[in-house]
Amino acid sequence: MVMQSMRHGKASGLIKFIFFSLLVLATGGLVLTDVGGFFRGGIQSNEVATINDEKITILEFDRKVRLITARLGMSPQQAYQLGYIRQILNNEIRTALIQQAATDYGLRVGQEQVAAAVNDMISPLVQQGQSKKDVLDQLLLSQSMSEAEFVKSVSNEVAANILAGALQNESLGQSDSLAKALYKYQNETRSIQYINFPHAEFTLDQDPDDAELKALYNELRQTFMIPEQRDIQVGIVNDDDLQASIDITEEELRNSYEDNIDAYKIPDQRVLEQVIVSSQNEAQKIYSQTQGDGGASLQSAAQNVTGDDTAFIEAQPFQKDGLLDSIQEPVFDAPANDLPILLEPIQTDLGWHVIRVTEVQPGRTQSFEEIRDDLGRELKNIALLDQKYEIAGDIDDMSAGGTPLSEIATQIPMDIQTYEDVTAMGAMASANHPLDAFGDNAQDITDKAFNLFEGEVSEVIELMDGRQVVVSVQNIQEQRYQSFEDVREALKVRWIAEKKEDLNRQAVKESFQKISMDNADINTIAQDSGKSIATLENITRTSNSEAPLTPATLEKIFISNTDEPFLAETAGGIAIMSVTDIASPSLSDDAKDDLETLQKANAQSTQNEIMTLFISALQKDADIQVNDRLLEQAYGQASTTF
Repeated sequence: MVMQSMRHGKASGLIKFIFFSLLVLATGGLVLTDVGGFFRGGIQSNEVATINDEKITILEFDRKVRLITARLGMSPQQAYQLGYIRQILNNEIRTALIQQAATDYGLRVGQEQVAAAVNDMISPLVQQGQSKKDVLDQLLLSQSMSEAEFVKSVSNEVAANILAGALQNESLGQSDSLAKALYKYQNETRSIQYINFPHAEFTLDQDPDDAELKALYNELRQTFMIPEQRDIQVGIVNDDDLQASIDITEEELRNSYEDNIDAYKIPDQRVLEQVIVSSQNEAQKIYSQTQGDGGASLQSAAQNVTGDDTAFIEAQPFQKDGLLDSIQEPVFDAPANDLPILLEPIQTDLGWHVIRVTEVQPGRTQSFEEIRDDLGRELKNIALLDQKYEIAGDIDDMSAGGTPLSEIATQIPMDIQTYEDVTAMGAMASANHPLDAFGDNAQDITDKAFNLFEGEVSEVIELMDGRQVVVSVQNIQEQRYQSFEDVREALKVRWIAEKKEDLNRQAVKESFQKISMDNADINTIAQDSGKSIATLENITRTSNSEAPLTPATLEKIFISNTDEPFLAETAGGIAIMSVTDIASPSLSDDAKDDLETLQKANAQSTQNEIMTLFISALQKDADIQVNDRLLEQAYGQASTTF
């Protein structure tokens, strides 16, 4: 494995430097490009799905996954276990199908619409002191996209939205009669009378004997099972001690600077201010107003022509490859001795640009003094990474040779923490998870501990936060059952409760039978049982299920006719109930807002159903392939071991 090669190889400085850079990129998910199949167990394909001829690579999919899971406050691995990763992929597939359908139907989006969409997207993100160009650059950087890719993505999205809008006609589903019927259904009220028979009020003639309790114990034996418990130790390699031992000399800094001098070269840059508008006519007017010595500034001209200055982008330096292709040559071919110079309007995917080149910043090489501090930190991190891999190899060698964790800790700087009564699911005798301090890796450490023999030490595990740990099992207490004597009182309480419930149900059913067999009514039942009749008025389908009502009781109330007694479960008992009144709401002016809300909800439901049917039809005709193995290997593992 690569990690083992890095750990044991003598001439591995360059490999470690490259790998360290990849680790930095991995925080944004970029390591999942999987060049050569080295990562995640040797994945051969980097496509998580194909939709007809369109491919979704793990790189672009991982960007979305990490943005979404970050907002949800969970790791991608947790999201995978909960099924969210597949939901995200399904959404990407649906989006691709709609965009492909928009293309097949000949939908084309004009540059003005794309520019407007980009402007609508960026404008709310602009903060004081920022230009729209700043925000766009930040957005592209966060998404790791070029401007051309971004424009194409926006264009596809606008086309898909047009198609979706055509399918989701707002007039569909807005039935006045349906809304009125639903309003009456939802706001119907009912009143009831009932006699409640709580199970706890039933009395028993005698307590259970040991034979009855032991029979119950044998029946419920699995509920008294105590799972296997382990006392474990976790050794955490102390990075602070390692880092403190690292000393980068001045000579090493200068040698690294000289060896990598090309990395510190800054190419030629041009400083330019510009206006981006949607039409050639506007661009030409702005260009005309800014020509000559007495011409207006670009900002003023943009204000005059468009009515505001939001299209103006303040002066900023650009490298040649940082500009759109159609802008690169005109900007960098502008003669340096004639600056500032105004370029004629240029059309790009973003619209029409009017550009003034104001300054040339010649390329240069950053001095050693400029980058010294950053270089020092970088070399320290590389040295720390080097030490960590060497230490991981040493620990693995010692653990494989049977060296106890306590002895390993005398040779490797680490902190040892002990956790008792850990079960396979992480729980122990207390209510807290024993390994909370390890966050998302808590269960990984638990799983590792349950794959070890007593006294055995695991290989090194790298946690999600970069720390390295090893696990050792100190004691194993096998699965066992609480004894009959330990749970005798609990069994007695349960036996009595169950017996009272059984006898109470039988007695209530016998009383209820009198209604049909002896022509008795609810008043007679109340008199015979020494109970009073209670009432509840104006119950709705959305009433809170407070005692004695339960969701099941509410359901029975709203399917029963008036003056027809029925049995219903209550909270901790059973009741004989009867509906005494059913009231349907009037459609007064007060109901107007509710009716409008119902109409909108019905329309939305209809639109969603139409869209679902449309996508289902697209899926039926499409060639869709999903790489489940890649998803499992990319997100099904919460930590990396070596």
